[in-house]
Parts: sequence; C-alpha cells; structure tokens
Amino acid sequence: ANNSYKGAGRPHALVFMVVQQISTSNGCIDLDGAKYTARRVIRAGRKTKGPYLVILSLADDPVENAILVYNIFIKPIVSPTSLMPVDSHHERIIASGLMSLISNSQNQLARWSLQKPIFSKNDRSNSVAVLPDFILRRKSIDTGKITYTEVIEVMGMLNDSDYVSRKAQLLPIMKEAWRANSIYEINAEDEKDVARFFSEHDYI
Repeated sequence: ANNSYKGAGRPHALVFMVVQQISTSNGCIDLDGAKYTARRVIRAGRKTKGPYLVILSLADDPVENAILVYNIFIKPIVSPTSLMPVDSHHERIIASGLMSLISNSQNQLARWSLQKPIFSKNDRSNSVAVLPDFILRRKSIDTGKITYTEVIEVMGMLNDSDYVSRKAQLLPIMKEAWRANSIYEINAEDEKDVARFFSEHDYI
C-alpha cells in the first residue's frame, strides 16, 4: 500500500459504473450481480427501471484494514452510452428521441443541444426555484450565438388537479428564469402526444 497520502482525512475515492439491474436483500445491494454493503444508499428515481449511473464512495478503514463502501448514489440515465440523468422512463423516451434527431440532423445552419438541468434557477422577480425537465437550444454555426431556447416539460399525473395547477403556475416562471423562447408540454402518458412532439421537432 502507498502510505504517502497527504489529503484531508482518510484516503478516499469515487467509483463510477453503469448497471442495468439493481436489487436489495439482507442489507446488501446487488448491482448487476455484484453485492455491496454501504452505510448509506441514495436512490433517486427509485421507480424507474435501468440503466443507472451508480457512484460508490470508498474510504480506507484502518480498523477493518479494508476499503469500505460508505455511500452509493443511484440515478437512472438515458442509456449505457448516454449518461444524461432522467427522472422517469417517460423522460428517457423523450431524451433518447431528441438525441437521435440531433445526431442525425442535416442542418447546415445551426447546431442543436439538449440539456438536463440539475441545478434550479430563481426567477428574477420571484423567489420560487424552478427546474425544467429539459432545455433544447439552437446555436448559429455562423455566429456561435444561441438563437432559440425551448423549455420541455414531460408531464405526468394530469389527473391530479393539484399537480396540474402547480405546473400551470411554474411554467411561466421557468420560461423567464431560463430565458426561453417557448415552452413545450408533453403528455407523456399519451402516445399520440409523444408522437406529435417528435413530428413537430423534425426540423432539427
């Protein structure tokens, strides 16, 4: 072992991996067949199927004389090769479709990008923090400037009146906070609405 570590606290490291299946049993967490125990497991998007990005926080334990897993963070992602985080399978479908449109774009005048914000913003005139599902942007190839920004909200639970009312209040704030030109709401539970969204974005 290398005894020259000079950092704060004990030697520590982060390990990143992509896994498809996760299960728990008898205090252990199984990641694609590999079993781990950890002091804390943070699993965002618990109801969403894999693939997942998994981050293990490791530290040297001099008492046990071993490298122990202290924390495990789990987050669903678009695919094993696209590590963009998602909050639901519906978001995964939208993100994957947009990535495909962007990758296959023949547009010679602009470049498109898709962002999944992970930090919220406050509206200038409102203390409410907002975090859109996705931000779609168009940048001019000639000038390098962003010429169009669209906030995309993947809507669910539309039968919940409180949810619908809250979204109706937040969407204008999202548009202002993220300086968007437009907002597109998708009923993720309606296949026709999802198909319409992609049809209306084939200009990418």
